[in-house]
Amino acid sequence: MDIVISKFDAYRSAQMAIRRASDNLESCVPRYTAQYKSDLIRVAREVPELQRLIEREESIREEIVRRCHDAGDLMDDVYTMWGFLTDKYQRSVVRLYYFDCLSMFQVSQEITYHVRWCWQIRQDAFRTIAEKTAHLCTL
Repeated sequence: MDIVISKFDAYRSAQMAIRRASDNLESCVPRYTAQYKSDLIRVAREVPELQRLIEREESIREEIVRRCHDAGDLMDDVYTMWGFLTDKYQRSVVRLYYFDCLSMFQVSQEITYHVRWCWQIRQDAFRTIAEKTAHLCTL
């Protein structure tokens, strides 16, 4: 069961990293510096700033691509394992927490269960997945 949990946790971690990196891209958007200035001295001073923004944007984009590859490597396994769940609450908790990246408090509000019960439902879901995938060697 630990292998199942670690795969789902790794997938969620990769998804969260992609979201954080995507949010960081917004900070790279040049605001006033991209406007045309008639003052050539001021424009010359802004070129290094624009270059730093471009380099930062490129590094963030590279990180997003790397994180997408990490998530993509796990995606098939995680979605296949999720497909083994038949209980609607187990499917909902796992989907909301791991695929939609909500906090467990938000998950509990969404399905109107107490947070402690949501953690228990998650645990039961992983037990179910572990039982149904015990015969597979790839896990």
